[in-house]
Amino acid sequence: MIDMFMSGQAAWFGVPAIAGTLIFILKLVLMFVGGDSLDLDTDIDTPPDGIADAHDSTSAFKAFSLQSVAAFAMGFGWGGLAVYHGLNAGIMMSVIGAVGGGVLMMWVLAVLLKGMLSLQSDGTATMRSAVGTEGDVYVTVPGEGAGRGQVKLVVSGRQRIVNATTEGDPLPTSSRVKVVRVNDDNSVSVVGAG
Repeated sequence: MIDMFMSGQAAWFGVPAIAGTLIFILKLVLMFVGGDSLDLDTDIDTPPDGIADAHDSTSAFKAFSLQSVAAFAMGFGWGGLAVYHGLNAGIMMSVIGAVGGGVLMMWVLAVLLKGMLSLQSDGTATMRSAVGTEGDVYVTVPGEGAGRGQVKLVVSGRQRIVNATTEGDPLPTSSRVKVVRVNDDNSVSVVGAG
C-alpha cells in the first residue's frame, strides 16, 4: 500500500495527496466546531487601517487560505496518482492530470464555500421590517430624545430587545409602544401606542 504512494515518481503525488487530505479534513472539522485555530490565511482584502478581525467569519472564504491550498494539494496528489497508476501514464501526463485535479478541487471548494456564504443573513433588513410593529418598553425610554431606553419587539417572528428613543414624553417600563422609524444604528424611534 505504501509503495503505491511512495515508490519512484509516485511520491511527487503521494505526499501532497496525504498531507493535503489531512490538513483539509482537520481545517474543515475545526471550522465546523468553531475551533479554527489554524489561522494562516492570507488576507487579500486588508482594511484601510490595516487591522483585520481574526474572528471574522469570512476568513474561511479567502481565495488563498490554508483550506484552498490544502484542497489544491489534495486534488493535485490524488489526480496525479490516479493518472500515474490508473492509466499507467508517464510523469508529464500525470503532472497535467494532477494540476487539473488540483484546479478542480479548488473550484469545488469555492462553489461550496460560496453556497455557505449565501446562507448568511443581514440583520438590518429584518430591522427595517419593524416599522409599524408594536411592542413593550423593557427599559424606560427618556423623553424628548434625551437618551435611550430599550423596547421588546417581535420582528420577523423573533423577539428582540432593541435600543429605542422617543421625541415625545418619557415612556415607562411595560408601556405599549409603536415603532415609527428604524435609525441608521439599528435603534428604533417609538411613540406611545395608547
